[in-house]
Amino acid sequence: MRKPSLIVLGLATAGLLLALDEPLPAAVAALAALWLADRRPVIGDTPVPPEAAAGVDVRAVRQYREEHPGATITEAVAATTRR
Repeated sequence: MRKPSLIVLGLATAGLLLALDEPLPAAVAALAALWLADRRPVIGDTPVPPEAAAGVDVRAVRQYREEHPGATITEAVAATTRR
């Protein structure tokens, strides 16, 4: 899940720093905002019941994520515990 408010805040900070004639910190703030815009979630927010989470097979989760690029860890846990 992306955090649009953090991206906007980073770009606004970059603009403010440019207005204050601070190009290097502005570039760092802009790059940080762009990094936030492009990064993929790793953990995710898919609900996993506590009783299912207790018996997670790590190898199955890893294999699921290899077979489904872009899947988060919680998606993989939910999918492998349903099988």
